[in-house]
Amino acid sequence: MSQFNFAGGATPVFTSTLAGDNIAAISISDDGAFAAACSYGPYNPPTDPGWDLQIVETATGEVMYELPGTTPGSQFDCAISGDGARIACGGKRVHARTMGSGGYAYSITHDGVEPGTPAPTRTPTITPTPTETLTPSPTPPPIPTRTPTPSPTDTPRPTDTPTAEPTFTPTLVPTNTPLPTEEPTIPPTATPTEEPEPTATPLPSTPTPVCDTFGVDLTIPAGYVSPGDVFWVQADICSPDEPLSQVPFFALLDISIGEYWFYPTWVHYPSEIAWKSIDLPQGISTEMVIDEFTWPETGNDAFMGIYIHAALLNAEMTEILGVWDSVNFGYGPPR
Repeated sequence: MSQFNFAGGATPVFTSTLAGDNIAAISISDDGAFAAACSYGPYNPPTDPGWDLQIVETATGEVMYELPGTTPGSQFDCAISGDGARIACGGKRVHARTMGSGGYAYSITHDGVEPGTPAPTRTPTITPTPTETLTPSPTPPPIPTRTPTPSPTDTPRPTDTPTAEPTFTPTLVPTNTPLPTEEPTIPPTATPTEEPEPTATPLPSTPTPVCDTFGVDLTIPAGYVSPGDVFWVQADICSPDEPLSQVPFFALLDISIGEYWFYPTWVHYPSEIAWKSIDLPQGISTEMVIDEFTWPETGNDAFMGIYIHAALLNAEMTEILGVWDSVNFGYGPPR
């Protein structure tokens, strides 16, 4: 762990060594007077030297407190209060590079400052924003509707009906009246109803990614996934000016514990790394870092803080070319 003063050039103000393993976190008090750092600690204490937590006064580099590496387990994170008087850290019950579970948490108060001494803060001045007053527009009076008056119609006068003279009706001898013949009932003919033909609804066009800056752009379907959700990771790579051959493409999985897995074979770092050399056409090309799959059943387990990082490097693998990108996601039960 080293501290630099930007006004003093590249020479560190102080350097703290013998962390024993990876430094997991660094926290600085609000006034910058104290810094706390925690590490995994030595793997084989006391044979291997090292410390788990160290508190330093930044002005002098004096070590105010040190949690020795013989303390069980590894520290994964630490935080210092605004006045620098209190420090908390916590981590795994066994060493980070050893399979195991459980953990410890520590709370430390050091004598470098009186607890509760507030660090100076700056109160920003807020400039009020004028609010525009809207004047309501007058509502025009409704236009009256004229109801038409129906015109009277002529009522016809009654017509005199002549009285018919009585006539003599002879009495007829009754004859046998034939029974009516039943006519067959013809069932109605069903008229077929024509089914309407479905009309295809045009789908909206997918926007074409813009390629004007050399580099990598990562895309994921969601930042939180649950069992049964579809998940994938896609890299859109832009080469706006010309096609390129055999460009080293790096993508790695980071689960926030200082260990990584490298695409495309997903080998484990720090022991190994991997990459893929790709040919880039001019414009946009796509590389599927993780193919589409359905997230498996994980019960009530949940984990946040999973990262995928991706970048293009030069042939010597000493410099990142163009822009690089990261995506962050997690998983758990349905929300």
